Amino acid sequence: MSDGAIYTVESGLAPGWEAEFLRWQAEEHVPLLLGLPGYRAVTRFRAEGIPRRFLNLWEVDSVARFHDPSHDATVNTPWKARILPAREVLVVRFYRILGSLPGAEAARPPSLLLRHHWSGADGEVSAAAARLVAQPGTCRVLLLAEEGAAEGATLLHLACAAPSWLPPAVATDRFTALHAEETA
Repeated sequence: MSDGAIYTVESGLAPGWEAEFLRWQAEEHVPLLLGLPGYRAVTRFRAEGIPRRFLNLWEVDSVARFHDPSHDATVNTPWKARILPAREVLVVRFYRILGSLPGAEAARPPSLLLRHHWSGADGEVSAAAARLVAQPGTCRVLLLAEEGAAEGATLLHLACAAPSWLPPAVATDRFTALHAEETA
């Protein structure tokens, strides 16, 4: 994906809500959103090392889709109303895509997401992206600018296998894939 936008929704749940949350995501929330115009795909992940923490990576035509009235009208359901109190953490991030680099495993769905928070110079982040995409098992690397962030970039490394190299001195979050879906 070289055009469009990305947004992520990170949810941390209260104890005892994981099964209900995952069922809601699979049976209602994701199918409803993928039925809206402009929603292309979602990959759902579980955080590594943080219990009951999940991240959805949404690929959309524009982040304006999230703010469109049809979004809220579609997703504000009784089931969502039951889930909301169980969310102890909710972080939504919007990104502009600066670059999308396919890896050797681009045709395979990712099993791992590494989110690298970068504050280095543009040339350094581009070099890191190029090195990550060359790693065996890489599906693709997205170079993103978070909306509202004063500086820095985010690299999303989607992989089928753990890389042998990670950017030094960069904060990295790790997520394991649960499920990927695309619009028809």
